[in-house]
Amino acid sequence: MTWPSASPPNYNSFIFGPDTTAPVLSELSDARPVHYQLPTHKKIYIMSIEDDRFGIYPPQLHWQVNNGNVMSVDMVKDSLYSYWIAGRKTWSGFISESVEEITDHISYWVTARDSSQSQNMGMSVIKQLDFTDRDTIGYWDGAYYSHIDDWDMFTHGEFQSEFTYGGVNWGKVLASHLSSNDDIGDTMTYTRVLDLTGFDDVWLTIPMAAYFRSDENYGVIEFSDDGEFWTPQQTFTGFIDPQWIHYDLSDYTSEDHFQFRFRIHSETLFTEWIIDDIVLHSDSTLLNTKPNLIVPNTFRLLQNFPNPFNPVTTICYELPFRSDVQITIYDLLGRKVTTLLSETQEAGFKSVIWNAVNDHGKPVSAGVYL
Repeated sequence: MTWPSASPPNYNSFIFGPDTTAPVLSELSDARPVHYQLPTHKKIYIMSIEDDRFGIYPPQLHWQVNNGNVMSVDMVKDSLYSYWIAGRKTWSGFISESVEEITDHISYWVTARDSSQSQNMGMSVIKQLDFTDRDTIGYWDGAYYSHIDDWDMFTHGEFQSEFTYGGVNWGKVLASHLSSNDDIGDTMTYTRVLDLTGFDDVWLTIPMAAYFRSDENYGVIEFSDDGEFWTPQQTFTGFIDPQWIHYDLSDYTSEDHFQFRFRIHSETLFTEWIIDDIVLHSDSTLLNTKPNLIVPNTFRLLQNFPNPFNPVTTICYELPFRSDVQITIYDLLGRKVTTLLSETQEAGFKSVIWNAVNDHGKPVSAGVYL
C-alpha cells in the first residue's frame, strides 16, 4: 500500500544485530624528513575517519623506529582545517622520539575503534618518516599563512607565490610588508624549542632579501637560550641583495633550549623582508652552495592540500635534480581533465595550484580526481 494512492513505492533499510564494520581511516598526512640529531617532535594529522553507525573513540597514533617497540599516543581533535570543510573532524598527534643514525626511519600509522560493543578497529595506511642531515624548519610550499606549526608569524606578512632575482626563482617565499602606518614593529618567532646538545657542528641557513628604505628602519635576527631574553645576531638596513646567510650555532650545542626570531622596526615609509625556506643542518658543504641548490634527496609527490578543497588546492613535489616534469589531472575513468604543467624544472621544493577547472577553463564537477 502506498500513500497517496498510486504513488511510487519507497524502500528503506536498516540493520539488526551487532556492528561488524570497522571505521575507515584515510588521508594520513605525510611527514617531511627531519634531522637525525634533533629530538623528533613531528605533528601528524588524520583527515578522515568514517564510521557507519556508532561513532568512534579518539584515534591513536602509532610509530616504530626501525623494527623496535611500537609507541602510541591518543590523538586530539584539531580545528586547523575546519574552516575549509564544515563539520569535518581532523585529528592530530605528535611523534616524539630520538634516533641514533641517519639511516634510521620511523614507520607511523593511525588506528580508531568504534564505540559499538564489538569495538571494531580500523587502521590507516602506514607511512614513513626519514632522517637526514638537514631539517627545513621553515617550509613555506603548501603552507597557509594563518596555520603553520611551530611558528608565530608576522602580523603584517603574507606568502608570495613567486620571487625571482638575478635569474634565480626562489618560488614561494614569505614576505613581510610593514608600513609605519600599520605599526612601528613586528615579530616572527620560531616557537619550537630546539635541543642542540646532540650536535658537534650545526648551522642555521636563511635565504633572504630586504628593502628597508630608510636608515631609521631595520630588521634584526635574534637568538635565545630561554625564550625570554633575546640576543641580536645581525641587524639589516637599506637594500639587501638576495643571499643565503649562515649562522654557526656551535655556541648553543651545550644548550637544550634554542629559539630564534625575526624582528622589524619601521619609523617611516614601509619595509619589505623576503624570507625563503629556513634550514637547520650539519652539512658544511651547504655553506658554499648557490641559492638554488639546497635540494631534496629524493623525488616525492606529496598529498594535495587541502583535500577535499574549494576552490583551489596545492600540489607539492620535490626534485633532487633538474628534471622533466608533467603534472596531469585525471578523473576516475582515466580521462585527462587538465595538464597543470609540462616543462623542465631545476632541482628544489616545488608546488603548483589547481583551481578545479579543465583544459577549456570550465569548472569541473565535484568528485574524485587523480
